[in-house]
Amino acid sequence: MKTARAKKRFSPDFKRIAWCCGYLGILGLLWGVWFGYMAREKPASDASLQLPSDRSAQPEALQSRQTTGQEPALSPSAGSVKLPFSVIREAMLSLRGRARKQYAAMLKGKRVRWAGWVHGVKEHRRTGLQLHIDMDAASDMDAAYDVSFRITPDEAAKIKERRPIVFEGIIDSISLDRNCIVELNPGFVISQPGG
Repeated sequence: MKTARAKKRFSPDFKRIAWCCGYLGILGLLWGVWFGYMAREKPASDASLQLPSDRSAQPEALQSRQTTGQEPALSPSAGSVKLPFSVIREAMLSLRGRARKQYAAMLKGKRVRWAGWVHGVKEHRRTGLQLHIDMDAASDMDAAYDVSFRITPDEAAKIKERRPIVFEGIIDSISLDRNCIVELNPGFVISQPGG
């Protein structure tokens, strides 16, 4: 009687199922350790903030200011994080699933000061006027914008499209899709050189 139960208990099907469960458990553990490690990685800091590097796409007035050294100081204000947009974009594109959500949540509430190109001002039914900024070269204005924040109608009247802009704000959200759009709230324009 005991031997019949023992044979039934350790049949090839039982052993196969137990082996598969053990294997899946080990894979799950390794997967969790890997994504736990990825979520804990801190983004690299950038020592300086500069206008976008595509000099050929910059307006002539801005190019002459850069060569004469009359460019306004772009050092981050007190409390700003030295975190370039490119680091956020690369991290969001390399992370997947839960790790991506954790990284976006970790950045929420951080104050940043960046420089980019005005993509445009759009009226949104829910949020009002939104300033859209492209963090890539001004020559690629057909692409999607990268950063967005609310502005007043008075501020919108002063904004010139396809011009460089320096802005600051607090990260409110980061889209989890491939576009990686950063929403600042509050966000405000520091200056629009070359305009």
